[in-house]
Amino acid sequence: HNAALEKQLLTRNAALERRVEHLEVACLDPGRVSHHDHDSQTCHHNCRYNTSETSSVRHRIDDTIDAGFDTACSKLEDWAQLEFEEQVRAEIAGQIEDIQRDLGKEWAENIRDDVREEVKEDIKEEVIKETTKEVLKRMAGVIVEAVERN
Repeated sequence: HNAALEKQLLTRNAALERRVEHLEVACLDPGRVSHHDHDSQTCHHNCRYNTSETSSVRHRIDDTIDAGFDTACSKLEDWAQLEFEEQVRAEIAGQIEDIQRDLGKEWAENIRDDVREEVKEDIKEEVIKETTKEVLKRMAGVIVEAVERN
């Protein structure tokens, strides 16, 4: 089980790494007027924020860099929190799918609510570590560079 979980985390971290690189390119490209200048479909595929609640988080970070470092960091923390919540939801969904395959869909439906909280607690620490240590640190560095250039 640990090996399967580790593989899932590595796969998700690889996807996260691609999104971080995409955001760094968008943030550091001196030729761009805004984050929206490059292909929007690619942007949203990489950012993976397509709901009304989250679609503008990274773009708001982009827009606030000129407004000041503190504001930009606040938006960055919002983005990292959304990334954490997304990973938790994805992990819970994956665990429930495993249970459905192993035990049968009907029983899995009955224990879904109980398992949800247990799984969330099991993985919360790991996901927080991955998100805050890697994403937040790298994106903070990007914002520092952008602020210093401006």
